[in-house]
Amino acid sequence: MTDFRTRATAFSRRSVLRTGLAGAAAAAVTATLAACGSSSADSGKSDSGKSGSASGGTVEVTTARGKATAPKNPGKVAVLDISLVDTMVELGLTDSIVALPKKNLPERLKSQFSSDKIVDTGALKEPDFDSIAQAGPDLIMIAGRTAGLYDQLTPISKNVLDFTVDPKDFLKSFTATTEQIGAVFGKEKEAKKKIEEIDARVEDIKKKAEKLDGTTAILMVSGGKVSTYAPGSRFGGIIYDALGFKPMVESTKDAAHGDTISFEFIAEKNPARAFVVDRDAAIGDEGKGAKAVLDNDVVKRADAFKNDAVVYVDAHAWYISSTGIASFNSILDDAEKGLAAAK
Repeated sequence: MTDFRTRATAFSRRSVLRTGLAGAAAAAVTATLAACGSSSADSGKSDSGKSGSASGGTVEVTTARGKATAPKNPGKVAVLDISLVDTMVELGLTDSIVALPKKNLPERLKSQFSSDKIVDTGALKEPDFDSIAQAGPDLIMIAGRTAGLYDQLTPISKNVLDFTVDPKDFLKSFTATTEQIGAVFGKEKEAKKKIEEIDARVEDIKKKAEKLDGTTAILMVSGGKVSTYAPGSRFGGIIYDALGFKPMVESTKDAAHGDTISFEFIAEKNPARAFVVDRDAAIGDEGKGAKAVLDNDVVKRADAFKNDAVVYVDAHAWYISSTGIASFNSILDDAEKGLAAAK
């Protein structure tokens, strides 16, 4: 118990330093964790503060941080990344999720997690650690935006797995991550089937995309500004590297957020087709939509816009949850639309 409370206190200090939480909020988290520690002494729960228990021993998996030992078939899981929620649902693991960021869920998943019994962990980058602790997870899963919270989550559960997908080797990393999640939950066969279905689609799209003339732009519109992406970036790793579309630009300075460009730049580069991500729509911000922003005479000089070869994509799937199974399939749907628009 002493060790757990020491770790909880350290967690409180890190919360103040790393996330800027007010002192009172950090103290509340510490109090919650200390209570969990006290409860474990009374009822035989582990020193991680969790109240659930895994039923199948342990399994060794490979994560973004290397090898890790995880509980096999954990019964109570806090999933702090929407891509991981997506994959869990696709593998039939909805009932294992006890905590997640409800606000960021796509419409298709909101009804499945509307119950008050499922804890809302709050914002993606600044989750409510108190709520996570109260959920008593056997396992916490993170990725992407939440990967940097690893050290702050280990006082809540000793089992924290980072399943971040590497955009520079997207397909291989996505496959490995899906397989590892399947291994944790005894869903290896289901994961294999999903991967095989995606691989078949990827192969078909790539064969067709590599034969296309001209380049393809990936444009993200946010707050009236436009940015573009290159191979190896968060979107380019899929569209260019995995699917074989020829890039409008070969490199950018910012792989995560793209490089800001002008309307004139688009016209000068003259892409034959374009995929457009409306970031404001993805995060629920009001304002001028991507179509309206790009509806101008300068942009229309580019062949993609002149020939109506522009796909306004599933913004949530691309921007929020691109590495989830269903979301990746939505991106492949958009890629197929791009192929059709190019004809």
